[in-house]
Amino acid sequence: MRVPGRSVSGCDAGRLRERSGLPESRPGGGRERRHAPERPAAPRTAMHRLAAWGALGAALLVTACSNPVDPLDAVGEWNGEGAHAVIDASSARFEFDCAHGRSDVPLLLDGDGRFRVDGVWVPEGGPVGEGTPREEFATVYHGRVDGDTMTLAVDILPLDVTAGPYTLQRGSAPFLRKCL
Repeated sequence: MRVPGRSVSGCDAGRLRERSGLPESRPGGGRERRHAPERPAAPRTAMHRLAAWGALGAALLVTACSNPVDPLDAVGEWNGEGAHAVIDASSARFEFDCAHGRSDVPLLLDGDGRFRVDGVWVPEGGPVGEGTPREEFATVYHGRVDGDTMTLAVDILPLDVTAGPYTLQRGSAPFLRKCL
């Protein structure tokens, strides 16, 4: 029995609990739950739900806008000092001051406007016997398209040489100095 104004000691509280039939308290002051099912935490407030939907919407918008490059955006005629390119949906032809080349596969752009295609490179100029074909070298054409500007480099594999980089503009006039 409790007397007003008087505190109950730990020993007295234990005896009172035994007499009353109440379950023992756990550390921290809470009573033990028996067979209480675990429930997932409910969303805190409507504001939390709104913030979560807003974050999801922003992530989707960023993802949708992060790949604005059309893979066929390189199609067209490109010109620059020392280089000329004509690219269609299935191949590319290249002219240089003292060489020409081609790629018989589509020049497709990745999400950053970069490309890399295998092809051949053929040197020009100098004496060649009539009817003698010029030697073709395995080549990798690579670079980047940014709007109407293309950066192009040519890796001539057997020679271990890279020509370029060349800067070409879509639709501009060619400027080549052909070798004789």
